[in-house]
Amino acid sequence: TDGHLDQMEGAAHLAFGVLERHPHNDEALAILERHYRATANAAGLTEILGRRLDGVSHPADKAALQDALGSVRARGQDNERAAELFRQAVENPASSLSAARNWARVSEVLGHTEELCMARTAEASASRVKAHQAAATLEAADLWRDALGDASRAIAAYRQLLKIDPENSAAASALFQALEQEEEWSTLVELLRQEAARDPSRRRALLKRSARISLEELADSEQASHDLRAVLKEQPEDAELWADLATACRAAGDWAGLLQADQELLTLGPNKEDAVALRLEMGRVLHQRLRRPEQAVEQLNLALTLSPHHKEALRRLVEIHTRQEAWPQAAAAIQALL
Repeated sequence: TDGHLDQMEGAAHLAFGVLERHPHNDEALAILERHYRATANAAGLTEILGRRLDGVSHPADKAALQDALGSVRARGQDNERAAELFRQAVENPASSLSAARNWARVSEVLGHTEELCMARTAEASASRVKAHQAAATLEAADLWRDALGDASRAIAAYRQLLKIDPENSAAASALFQALEQEEEWSTLVELLRQEAARDPSRRRALLKRSARISLEELADSEQASHDLRAVLKEQPEDAELWADLATACRAAGDWAGLLQADQELLTLGPNKEDAVALRLEMGRVLHQRLRRPEQAVEQLNLALTLSPHHKEALRRLVEIHTRQEAWPQAAAAIQALL
């Protein structure tokens, strides 16, 4: 009302008088702040808030004034100065969610993507609402990855998101992709196995991926074997997995495991060429690694039933029979070679 405005004008006039003698008098500055807000005097409000900010030392008060002054600057389209004030408020330990949101808003207007990421991260830290924390962190993570191409900061943001929302499978997938791009194989395997333990519906796929990375990128055949065996308990008909397990066992020198994998591959009905190769490998392992010549001969003979003139199988039979001094059998194998 006009009467109220008249009273406010009178109070403002008195406040000016006080400030001439005491430039940082809190009560006088507060009166003028209310007056300028009521009269929509942006220039006056900017000046008063700036003076209040200059004279304040308490962190919470300082952050609140920086946020308030930044809002006035933003309304006046002075977004660069507003962004700086909001950033300063956010860096204050006593900052509020309001300052972080305001910083994000003006950063988006200015097209300052890196500052927008930092503002969204600050929002997540200041918020007490889990859904808001997750949404702000996800936006920051996606921007770090897609707009800025900063994989390391994207990884940190996705990991933080999974702490907030462990059930977020999309965030987990994005994190795995980023780790793969950065070739952070050990971390990726660790997280794949954690996610497999958490999410039974994706367990097999995650462990398969973990095993392949362990085998192909880390040369960790023991870890690969462990994960592959876990999957094969649920998926014993998967020939590709048995082949991967055979590769892992071969690399680890796990000869008993290799024999088991080869035998399982044989039960899955390979073509003739693959079956011969499996029998030959079993023969080599039994003879050279496990010192079981009789069982080696059995496997080599099974290979020859599929390919009667297979030279490697025959040469190995000659070698075994000669060492065993089984001369008739050695002679027969030599004859077949001719």
